Amino acid sequence: MFRRRPHMRFVVEDRVTRSLGRSAGYRVLPGLHLAANSLKASLNELSGGAPFRSIDARRLCAASFSAGRLIGYLEALEATDKRLARVIADDLTEVMDSCDHVRRLFEDARPAISR
Repeated sequence: MFRRRPHMRFVVEDRVTRSLGRSAGYRVLPGLHLAANSLKASLNELSGGAPFRSIDARRLCAASFSAGRLIGYLEALEATDKRLARVIADDLTEVMDSCDHVRRLFEDARPAISR
């Protein structure tokens, strides 16, 4: 008797994707791009305010959520295509620079607050 294998659909799609010259990792790129843009926008909102004022919890949660989504997409991409994941990680340096900029703003403001 012929048994249907649930994993066969993925295998066939993966073969088709690879035969076209693209790995399965390309499927996560739209979500990854959206998460990176959301994180950058949230970080820009956080850095736009004065660092000595109280932090807007909504903005901080949005940045944290976007960062978590971005990490999830990067992990999915790394599981499917390590080479593509490395290229994308290198392209995300602008987002990482935004993270460092916001961190420095709040670290520099910390001594001024404690005076």
